[in-house]
Amino acid sequence: MTDAVLLVATLIGVCAAAFMVARSPFFWVGLVKIVLDQLIPHIWKIVRPKNFTKEQLDKIAKGQDPFRNRPKGE
Repeated sequence: MTDAVLLVATLIGVCAAAFMVARSPFFWVGLVKIVLDQLIPHIWKIVRPKNFTKEQLDKIAKGQDPFRNRPKGE
């Protein structure tokens, strides 16, 4: 019974979202564009490869924090 109620609620939500997008697609496309424009610099900082020195890479391979002189977790 609970599964049926959850399924119906999910279908109602999906239909409502589809109706809102179909009613004004340019608004939603513009909204997604604005949000992505704001998020891309933050995502790029996370994804961008970092240039570590050989010493830092050796510490990473040993399981140490490359910016401190102690093992991770301490």
